[in-house]
Amino acid sequence: STSTTYNWQRKQKTKRSMTEECPAPSTPPSRPVLPVEDPDSSWYILRESQPFLTIPTKQESSTTETQDITRIACISDTHGEHRNIPIPKCDILIHGGDFTNTGEPEQVEDMCRWFAELKENGTVQHDIICIAGNH
Repeated sequence: STSTTYNWQRKQKTKRSMTEECPAPSTPPSRPVLPVEDPDSSWYILRESQPFLTIPTKQESSTTETQDITRIACISDTHGEHRNIPIPKCDILIHGGDFTNTGEPEQVEDMCRWFAELKENGTVQHDIICIAGNH
């Protein structure tokens, strides 16, 4: 019909005039296209551009003890290997999750014993916070 033709022509005219009046968008910076379905391949592409810093670690505590400092140690994803992780002397230990491989009761029980040992030997002065999983 005439009305439909007119509306369609008006829309086309509007699109055309907007395109002519608006400058073309600038070209985005060149970035690699990441295969989102394959995180390993994505990491292979990105790893050279990722900065890594050495985390300073110190096994001994400071000889100057002050009351206004809280020392927090944080670990995660130990997957049953918690006894192989050196824990510095701290006030609070946080385990951020995934401390077993697949929820084995033996690993849960050993983690509880290890936490008790850390408290008994003075490695952890106050509290231990443990998150079971991180997914």
